[in-house]
Amino acid sequence: MPNDLTFFLREPVEEKLLLSVLESVTGTPCGSLELPNESASVFLMSLESSQGFRQGVSLMWPLTILWPFILVPTKVELCDRIASALQAEVLFEADDSISDTNLEKWLLATPGEGSPHAVNIKELTDGIYLASDA
Repeated sequence: MPNDLTFFLREPVEEKLLLSVLESVTGTPCGSLELPNESASVFLMSLESSQGFRQGVSLMWPLTILWPFILVPTKVELCDRIASALQAEVLFEADDSISDTNLEKWLLATPGEGSPHAVNIKELTDGIYLASDA
């Protein structure tokens, strides 16, 4: 299992709120460059885009930790909980996805719509969006 996880939010969220939500839904201390936390085992890095899903969020942790999130066993459940907590769509790659190939698989977690479902994406010059948004 890799020691990072990346997901995308349709609208940007303030880093302080994002860290608070992550800690609340995962039970794991998180920090970032902007908001350091000495007890954090997870580091957050966020980048904004001008198109599509406008905020990319990467979570990273040490190689010595297989999965740092105490309260959520899977990436799917984590992204679903983040979507519910933020009341926002969360786009992420499926566990069996192979990036930059025809085997790339994406999931969308939408608050109140049950389990994340498969979607097709389009990559933009500065962002990523759902093919159905075209």
